[in-house]
Amino acid sequence: MIELRDVYAAWRRVRPHLHETPVVTSSRLDAETGKRLFFKAEPFQKTGSFKARGALNKALLLESPRGLVAASSGNHAQGVAYAAGVLGVPAVIVMPEDAVAVKKEAVRAYGAELVTRGVTVENRERIARRIAEERGYAFVHPFDDEAVMAGQGTLALELMFQVRELEAVLVPV
Repeated sequence: MIELRDVYAAWRRVRPHLHETPVVTSSRLDAETGKRLFFKAEPFQKTGSFKARGALNKALLLESPRGLVAASSGNHAQGVAYAAGVLGVPAVIVMPEDAVAVKKEAVRAYGAELVTRGVTVENRERIARRIAEERGYAFVHPFDDEAVMAGQGTLALELMFQVRELEAVLVPV
């Protein structure tokens, strides 16, 4: 179970390697809702997504990894590729053949080896785990990992520091 102290520790770990993303407002939406709304602008994060937070936290917790492997069709893939670059180790990303071209290009731009195989999510994960085992690399799951979750939770922690009086936080899933 993840505790707040885990998120604080993750924040201290990833902070030197990531942007503190801005919080923006919308006077039009404030007027329409009668509330003061704040939007955390994670598209300005390295890799363009909050997923870099989780992948990087997991990677930084690994003890001398030889490389990183992930199965993802997009944002987590870029996060893992970026994290591997921070650590100076290789990354292998397993993506579906029909993944969006710009996502494939971004993964390659971060220096990762791209493997386009597997039809289902489960199939791609199985392929990625096999590659990790064969090469002695660490597999980084996109969501079913407490270190990844704690890293992604740093977004909320950062938001709480930036906007002191929050009544509610809405998160699209």
